[in-house]
Amino acid sequence: MKIGVVGGGVIGLAVMRELLRLDIHEVRCFEMARPMGARSAGDARIFRYFHHNVDLVDRARKARRMWDEWSQACDRQLLGSEGLLVSDPLAESRAQVLRAAGVAVEVFDDTDLLASVSSRPDLGPFLFDPSAGVIDAAGTGAYLRWCAERYITRSYVKRVDLDDAGNPVIWTESEMWHCDAVLITAGAGTSALAWALDIVKPSELHHHVRLTFRLRNPHARPPCWFDDRLAWRSDFDTYCQSVRRGYYSIGAHLPAAQTQWALGADAVAKTTRRIVGTYVEEVLDGLDPMPVEEVRCDFNTDSDGYFASRKGPVLVFWGETLFKFAPLLGRELASALLTESAPDTPT
Repeated sequence: MKIGVVGGGVIGLAVMRELLRLDIHEVRCFEMARPMGARSAGDARIFRYFHHNVDLVDRARKARRMWDEWSQACDRQLLGSEGLLVSDPLAESRAQVLRAAGVAVEVFDDTDLLASVSSRPDLGPFLFDPSAGVIDAAGTGAYLRWCAERYITRSYVKRVDLDDAGNPVIWTESEMWHCDAVLITAGAGTSALAWALDIVKPSELHHHVRLTFRLRNPHARPPCWFDDRLAWRSDFDTYCQSVRRGYYSIGAHLPAAQTQWALGADAVAKTTRRIVGTYVEEVLDGLDPMPVEEVRCDFNTDSDGYFASRKGPVLVFWGETLFKFAPLLGRELASALLTESAPDTPT
């Protein structure tokens, strides 16, 4: 069976790993840039059970066990144990959702877990998930590239269509490749490829920027943190994580009008630096307010979770905050390609 995977991010490469593990060697991954270089770029991601959707909590629990398998396979610990704090006025009700799904979490009004990040006393109440932590995204990428490197074609996919017999054809700038099944999971490129096939496409794209700051205490290892209070600004919340010793990364969710695609990546980055810089100065006195690096990416305005749509042997997959589900999605999507079925998606 010949299978094409369009997109060399964490999901595309996770699928490649599974297909190769199943001895499906007539498989190719098409990626126009460096694999793991777009939405999957950066040193770290957050693994968490914290979701408002119980189905996603259950899937995160399944993925957690598989992260241990990946760590053993590459002889490198890919998932840390820093824990996750969530500042949220509805912390207790959020905790009840997680407890109902079998996740042990705590709720408290104040904590010293953020002492190395902020001295402000008004950041609670807090939900704390001690089983969450930082994913070594760079190490994950290195492992997945190693698994699939012989099968990666560095080429831009212009389109995917079906021939007269209903079989998929992948068109690049230099060739047309006939195969039996295709997975399109190409991040920002997914919409155009799906649209050409008359498949439901993801929603509109927006720009996003994550900024990294030095911790004033270089030996601190603060937990991951979601500031969901909407207290600093009613249209602003953040996710934060350690990216390496002595550095803390902040991703901010800004109003859609400030991140829309037409503004351009440079303009959105400038706005993000200004707003997040002010936030750091006013709230996070444990950080040096001058960012030392930034990671740019894009996102669809779909809700937290993931989606799939199929047209015959072509499967289109997209979503947000997918990294933590990668081992599970790799296995489920590989199975869907082999059986011409659709993977389960959150309800």
